[in-house]
Amino acid sequence: MNPSAVKIHTEHGSASASKAATEMVVSAWQTIASHNEEKIVICSARAGNVIGGGDTAEDRLIPDLIRGFHAGEKTIIRNPESIRPWQHVLDPLNGYLTMGSALIAGRTISRAFNFGPGEESKLTVAQMADYACTQWADSKGLDIQIDPQAVHESGLLWLSSELATKELGWSNRFEAHEAIRWTIDWEKESMNSSPLAALDRQIFDFYGVQR
Repeated sequence: MNPSAVKIHTEHGSASASKAATEMVVSAWQTIASHNEEKIVICSARAGNVIGGGDTAEDRLIPDLIRGFHAGEKTIIRNPESIRPWQHVLDPLNGYLTMGSALIAGRTISRAFNFGPGEESKLTVAQMADYACTQWADSKGLDIQIDPQAVHESGLLWLSSELATKELGWSNRFEAHEAIRWTIDWEKESMNSSPLAALDRQIFDFYGVQR
């Protein structure tokens, strides 16, 4: 790896296959549960490509950018025109809680929901990365290196959340740019205070809780 750059990879097709396989397993559980004398309700939920403070996973766009920021290095982008369903992690988590509350209340709801971003968040990898760089004062920017020999990936990955909005009244609070700002803000505050303090502040602010 070039020592002056931080490397980024994007999602491979195997991820889509694993999601489909998971849905098949959940469907089987739901069928089994429907024959149980004791009522058991199982629902599945899917989110988009979540971002948020504290994510240090390898080969993920925002974490790799943040590593580049701290190292004072450019970040390599392999698939700049790919579009992913970007959203802040608190939005789908709020969706999961909304779904769980409906189940606890005994409501009859659908068996599967998507808690993905709105159309306004349909940004390319390059657009997301460029905006993230504007939020970090000493960013060294990007190094776009398209590999013509790379394994083909879908240019657009998206999911519809219309059912969650219709049945549960759920919607995203953040669009992609604000999700990036909150993620970068978490990183800055965690450096000045602590990761837990930064997390607490963002959760309180998200739900409008007085501290």
